[in-house]
Amino acid sequence: MPLTIHNQTILSVVVLAVDAAMAWAILFSLSHARRGHSCHLSAGSLAVLLALAVAVLVVSPHTASDLSVSDTIEYSSAAHRLWYEGTYSLGLAGQAWPPRYPPFFSAFLVMPGYMLGGSELGNGIVLIAVLAVMGVLAAFLIGARLGGAPAGIAAGAILLLIPEYRNLSHTIWIDVPITTIALLTVLNALEFGKSLSQNRLLLSTGILIGLAVGMRSTCIILLVPFIWPLWQMRTKLRPLGLLCGPSIVTGLSTLAYNSKVFSSPWRSGYHYWVSIPYDFPGLTFSLRYLSSNIELILSTASFVPGALFLFVGFGLLRHRELPQLEMSEWRKLVGWTMIFGALLALFFLPYFYCSRRFFLPFSALTVIAGVVYLTSAATSERFKAWLDSALLLALALVVAGRILATPQTAHRDIAEQLAQLPKDVVIVSAMNPAYLERLVLAGTNRQFVPLSREVEFASKVVAPESLAGHMQAPVDWKPHRSQAVLTAGARDVYEWTALEQPEKVADMLRAGRCVFLEARFASSAEIEAFRQHFSLTSVGGDLFGLALTSN
Repeated sequence: MPLTIHNQTILSVVVLAVDAAMAWAILFSLSHARRGHSCHLSAGSLAVLLALAVAVLVVSPHTASDLSVSDTIEYSSAAHRLWYEGTYSLGLAGQAWPPRYPPFFSAFLVMPGYMLGGSELGNGIVLIAVLAVMGVLAAFLIGARLGGAPAGIAAGAILLLIPEYRNLSHTIWIDVPITTIALLTVLNALEFGKSLSQNRLLLSTGILIGLAVGMRSTCIILLVPFIWPLWQMRTKLRPLGLLCGPSIVTGLSTLAYNSKVFSSPWRSGYHYWVSIPYDFPGLTFSLRYLSSNIELILSTASFVPGALFLFVGFGLLRHRELPQLEMSEWRKLVGWTMIFGALLALFFLPYFYCSRRFFLPFSALTVIAGVVYLTSAATSERFKAWLDSALLLALALVVAGRILATPQTAHRDIAEQLAQLPKDVVIVSAMNPAYLERLVLAGTNRQFVPLSREVEFASKVVAPESLAGHMQAPVDWKPHRSQAVLTAGARDVYEWTALEQPEKVADMLRAGRCVFLEARFASSAEIEAFRQHFSLTSVGGDLFGLALTSN
């Protein structure tokens, strides 16, 4: 049963309280950052950097609402339903279903956009955009602390030049907020032991890490920079409570959520929706995935992070101190980055599904460390100014490209076209039904029918209980839905599809229902198969009206 909160006032108070704590933690982390001895802050250069950051990272809510990836659709749709309907769920097949993810990201970072900005689905991007810009400021402060203002400008600019950072900031996803929190954590770790506000520093760091853990449990590795300093402290209990307390609260809340929604603290939305492979640990983690995951990471790696990584390695091997660089703190940064990378690799490389976005915090810290060293190693102030100017010019070109490019909003455009249809029609489509539920189906009598079993959520089954005791472990994790899985106790969300049972679509037509086929994301073979049963009349673009054939 999905989580339901009927009292919107209580929901608002909880969300605003958590977001206020997050805002305080971010502002405290940014405001206490000390500058290195060589830092002479150029307000003009920083203003240019932040202006470029806004231009590069911020998109309109309409553009942000063009969601195509299932994760982003779940985050935004569940947040939207939580605020407007009081249920943290997805609307599929006329029922409410619990999402794969616990509610922290949707409730605390996505839903405030709807609370403050209205029902536009893309309003969920607001806090993601704010955190993306804060990440650039954090990168600047790390660079400025270690190597002065030129290194700070270079650090902020190089972060913006990472394609994944830019692209992921444009959609409702967790990776950019996690990266920003990682940068703020490093900033606090560099200050730890030197600030008079140790308790507040630990609490602010703990709040940020607790939020990150709620988004992705592997973010617990962000505690690493504090382990040794805390171990050396005479009194450990209070500092540990301030630092680890929020993550413990997050963990316990997750277990409580799982117990309520999935009837077991150890069973999550992943087990419910993706029981293959999650009910079989040998399929979830395996050494057989190593080679393909390593190949994936290396094949998508850009040249800039790799090249700057070489500068990091060169700096570690070099013994001569650089007068422009806080070398001891820089080496700490590099050490923490290497540990983060190793721990992420240890978890994700043998994981059944790997993506380079999982390593975005590591990539960000790597390029920042590299460009800070490069800037500080330069003895010529003219070269430093040239490097900063070149990076800012590159960003200006990125901005120009964004201005000249036409925003891609194919999914939103189709949804708007479907929303103009009468409120009682049947829509056959290959689009994600959770997306259409918010923009097309909600508040109407329209009905969605998945075109085939390739459609998201029609391709999946839900497993209220573990399948491990009811079937043998499959050889491969990819077929989430199979007869063996259904026999073991899983069940379909969509009992039938249009291509499986075209006679049911025909029955709807005979009953007087208007049926439309939205074919933008259908394959030519699927459309041709549909033509064998119905006549198709174009009503604009890839939208067709259906009629029974004469024979």
